[in-house]
Amino acid sequence: MYKVSPFYPHPLLDIRFAEGPSSESIVAIFISPEGQTFCAKDATALATAYLPETARKLFPNKAGQSAFIAGPNITVLLICVEPKGHTALEDLAKLGGIIVRSCRDKSIDRVYVNADRTTILLEGFEENICLRAFLQGMHSATYRMEDFKTTKASGLAPAVVEVSSDLVFKEDAPRLLALVSSLASAEHFSRRLIDLPAQPGCMETEDAVALLREIVASNEGVEGTFFVDEELRREGLNAVYSVGQGSDHRPALVALRYNGASSKTPTIALVGKYVVFDTGGEDIKPADEFANMKSDMGGGAMALAAFLTCVKLHQPVNLVLVLSIVDNAPSGKSQHPGTIIPIYHSKSVEVGNTDAEGRLILVDGIRYAEVNHKPDYLISIATLTGACVGALGHDFAGLFAKTPRMAEALKVASARSGDLVWQLPLAEARHINLEKGRAGELADVCSTGHKKVGGATTAAKFILLEHCQTKEAAHLDVAGPSVQGHDRTGEKAVFSSGYGPILLWEAIQALSGQQS
Repeated sequence: MYKVSPFYPHPLLDIRFAEGPSSESIVAIFISPEGQTFCAKDATALATAYLPETARKLFPNKAGQSAFIAGPNITVLLICVEPKGHTALEDLAKLGGIIVRSCRDKSIDRVYVNADRTTILLEGFEENICLRAFLQGMHSATYRMEDFKTTKASGLAPAVVEVSSDLVFKEDAPRLLALVSSLASAEHFSRRLIDLPAQPGCMETEDAVALLREIVASNEGVEGTFFVDEELRREGLNAVYSVGQGSDHRPALVALRYNGASSKTPTIALVGKYVVFDTGGEDIKPADEFANMKSDMGGGAMALAAFLTCVKLHQPVNLVLVLSIVDNAPSGKSQHPGTIIPIYHSKSVEVGNTDAEGRLILVDGIRYAEVNHKPDYLISIATLTGACVGALGHDFAGLFAKTPRMAEALKVASARSGDLVWQLPLAEARHINLEKGRAGELADVCSTGHKKVGGATTAAKFILLEHCQTKEAAHLDVAGPSVQGHDRTGEKAVFSSGYGPILLWEAIQALSGQQS
């Protein structure tokens, strides 16, 4: 069988700032549907190409279309853009993606583009955020997962992208490029973890734990605490143990800590659901839902990628990452509907449905973080409910927040990252409630609601209102955008989309008083 590294194995694009194109570069130029350029620099480049008048018949005339046209001096890549047609960061990422994919399809090794404010500056957005989104789209378009293919793509086209822009000062350019590369690495890492199959040597529970041990060993300043299998019960992490006990692959809870700032700086906790495969347990899923269930660790993958990015960049933040790692499988050892579990330093819970396992392992992780690390801010993130997908589709994550401050921090992070969130009701949904333990209130609370309505809110209430004790806390249900939607450039994703790590990065910056 396979033994595959969880780290992204391919090099990133080499993006450089340049005053003009090198002699080996083709030149990418944005034009309107009428064939007009948007700035003097592009007009000069197009004139320098000395294209014959007949070449104008080859110009793309619909937004998003592109065409290579060879002139006697240079080859140009013309990309049609609707004037003032860009309103979202995804539009800018899409432009970056078009350039890279066009060059890849023609095996172009080097390309130059002028990212001028007349083309990629959106109204109401900061200049560096617009340029970041454009460059991020270039990186996103390079992602590929081909470890299991017998025929693999050769190299990376283009290998070098030269960019000139009036949206960044020359002295700030190196820092911007380093940040964009780091965030691209986080996105690729998260996508790869989600894409890996839930099999030994790839992404079973043991592989996830081994990855986390490697991260602790190879990153100075990262401390790790590991509870595996029976150690969970001895620690009182009963929900993680109970959900994972049906599988031959051992459940675990892992807590990583990074202290990059003084004790006066707030501590932020990220708690992620890491279900490597979710059959539903004894409340088994329909057969047509099984194919996507290797993605049920998506929230944990996003949180891990964001955490590791902060570590790699030596960010002045204090972070805690808690991942609850299980394989939810039915067997003679698995938990039953009606099983009663004492949550770590919290209430007793009657299991209403074994396919609602994510909220159980999340609250064990949340309470572990709170009791042992006392965070000032807490964000849980999980591919949690089909109800959220039904409500918001694949574009938005559901946002639930205990306070306006947490809601605003994540909305700002969404606006800066391009990863969309939509706030859904929590405490104000007064008539969407959890059951109280069906058989005569045998437990403090049931894990599910008494009606099949408001499922995403029911889950969020269970997490944030029944168990989470941190005042400034929020929950992200990322079941929709994590897989089978569109990537950052608007292209249909093969599986994982890249959603999440940059959103969490921005949230960490906002809550810790930093600015990316």
